Amino acid sequence: MTRDLDDLQARAARVGALYAETFGITPDSAFHIGKLTEELGELTAAHLKMTGRARHEKKAPRPNCAAIWRTRRRICSAFSCSLRIGRASTFPKPLTASGDDILTETDLPAPEEIERWFTRDDGSFHFARWGRPIVPVVFGVEDQSLPPLKGAIEALVGMAGHHMAETDPELGTNLMLFFLKDWEELLEVENLDRLLPELSSLVPRLARAEASQYRLFRFDEDGAIRACFVFVLMRGKQTLLPAEEIGLEQAVKALLDWGPGAFSSRSPLLRGADGLARLRPDIAALLHGAYDPVMPASATNSAHALRLFARMQRDVGSA
Repeated sequence: MTRDLDDLQARAARVGALYAETFGITPDSAFHIGKLTEELGELTAAHLKMTGRARHEKKAPRPNCAAIWRTRRRICSAFSCSLRIGRASTFPKPLTASGDDILTETDLPAPEEIERWFTRDDGSFHFARWGRPIVPVVFGVEDQSLPPLKGAIEALVGMAGHHMAETDPELGTNLMLFFLKDWEELLEVENLDRLLPELSSLVPRLARAEASQYRLFRFDEDGAIRACFVFVLMRGKQTLLPAEEIGLEQAVKALLDWGPGAFSSRSPLLRGADGLARLRPDIAALLHGAYDPVMPASATNSAHALRLFARMQRDVGSA
């Protein structure tokens, strides 16, 4: 029992450090009191649910159940807009930070580099961000992994200047993350082939490529991201990664429709001297600029990279 409590304490400390780092919070007594109050609310909600006195008594969704497929069916029937082919990739190793993580104008990526981050294999440029609140749901993990996973997603969404919600009035959920031990598990998910018609050919292709993750985006009529489906293969060393680190990386990759070369050789995360992974300052600045309200939700002209660069310069200059 002591070991379990020590593990929970360590997990909570990592999540708290992530919040403090992301939002520039000093983890003083007021911060810890606030976190205790927040967790007490979660504990109260869990107790009311266990005793049947919660306001909305709903069972937690799990893979291969009718409730999940009803959500998928609602999503499929609502999608009349464009579909971008998903991309397979592996987990790049977070770099070790050297010096402090303060971004200066000389550290900003050049406009040409930003353009490359959103360039497709055929040479076309495509940028898209979310146009609606993000409503995540996670499948295939143990209950204790859910808070750090969702906490990392929530922290990054807030840092970017976007927001989350309890439900999508049209789709129910719009960011679905599946964690798998083997790609063949996808073939066992009931009716998933209706969501991914190419599933039977996709699974062997992912296995041959030794991919660790796969993302599929859907878009609204204005080109903004409408939904994102994330499949993550947990095997070998990847099973040893902290849940909040996995959540942080997946949130980065789901917040924008990145091109295939964006993180092929370099992770969006840095590992500090304390051993904790955090977002690279240049990627943080880009996300913040991308979600500036005056910026368009989507773009197919590579000149948009110049606009992103200008926003990043403005943010760094005013910091």
